[in-house]
Amino acid sequence: MLALVFLCSLGTGAITTGVFFIARERFEFSATHNLALALVMSMVYIPAAWWSGPIVRALRARFFKTTQRVLLTMLIGMSALCALPPLAPSPLALWIFALCYMPLTGLFWPVIESYLSGGRTGQPLRRAGGLFNVSWSVAIPIAYWLMSPFMERAPLATLVGLAFVHGFCVPVALRLTHEPARHLIDTGDDHLTLDERAIYTRLLAGARRLLLASYVLMSALAPMAPTVLERVGLEHGEKTAAWSVVHVSRVVTFALLAAFSFWHGKAWPLALGAAAMLFGFVGTLTAPSVALIVPVLALLGVGLGAAYAASFYYAMEVGGAEVDAGGKHEAIIGMGYAVGPLIALIAAATPVLAEHASTGVAILVGCAACVLFADAVRAARPGPPAHEKTPDLH
Repeated sequence: MLALVFLCSLGTGAITTGVFFIARERFEFSATHNLALALVMSMVYIPAAWWSGPIVRALRARFFKTTQRVLLTMLIGMSALCALPPLAPSPLALWIFALCYMPLTGLFWPVIESYLSGGRTGQPLRRAGGLFNVSWSVAIPIAYWLMSPFMERAPLATLVGLAFVHGFCVPVALRLTHEPARHLIDTGDDHLTLDERAIYTRLLAGARRLLLASYVLMSALAPMAPTVLERVGLEHGEKTAAWSVVHVSRVVTFALLAAFSFWHGKAWPLALGAAAMLFGFVGTLTAPSVALIVPVLALLGVGLGAAYAASFYYAMEVGGAEVDAGGKHEAIIGMGYAVGPLIALIAAATPVLAEHASTGVAILVGCAACVLFADAVRAARPGPPAHEKTPDLH
């Protein structure tokens, strides 16, 4: 399972943000063009993730008989799509690839997450979730490091490599069971008390809002990252290597949160994650040198890791093993992927803000993030005891 997560993350993780470096180096996409690409990619990802449960169940019932076969078909499709731009190198081929690849990932990851959470709760779920987060997140900086040598002379060669990686995932996926295990909540074996479940449900609401804010920040910044890193003097492969700092610090955050449970059931880790994200985002856009931009990129990664780990843990703990639970988690990520580029495009289209693009984006995205942060605090605030009011888990 973890091998499959790692290998697929080399592709899906690298594509969702690394495609902007490929577009910049091979087809000379501007920051605005990359923002438009990011917006459209997110718009096709959201419905696929949100309705992943019904879609996967329909595919399983009518064509493939088992969830495992649906997964195998998606892997084959992703492998074929990665080969499209190298075979027909053009901006149009890159657009077609992105628009078809993203919906498949929107279906793919909820299925993986249903396998992960099935039959687990409490400590086993925390351990599995921590290993899952470390596995997918550590693959992304490795993908950037592997991409760096090709960025100057053969950016599309990275997609050829990813096509082989997805193809290699097929025999790995054959070792999965035909269906995910049932969640222990569904079988009546639940370690949480009613009051604890009410607290976790409130924290899930707050963490999901924070997750949305984190991807708003990240999705607005990622398409502009090549241009921002050029400003401080980095070139070609150096830019992807520097951007990997965000992902390395996120891996470290995931590992620490997986090793300890002190943050379970508490709201203050969400507040610290929000502060780290906001300072890291603004610092990245305004840092004047490499020496200053690297620490703020690391700070950004810490905030992103805290938001994701909390949202994923609470979703899997109080949710279920059905694909729908992971689908909602992934759809929120997709919404963040859409809002960030949209705000950045608005800033670029506004004459006053366009004169100072980085400042304009920082102001608009920062304001949107602050609203989401405040809403996250409101959603996670203590409420009445569970014996006085039964929480709505939906």
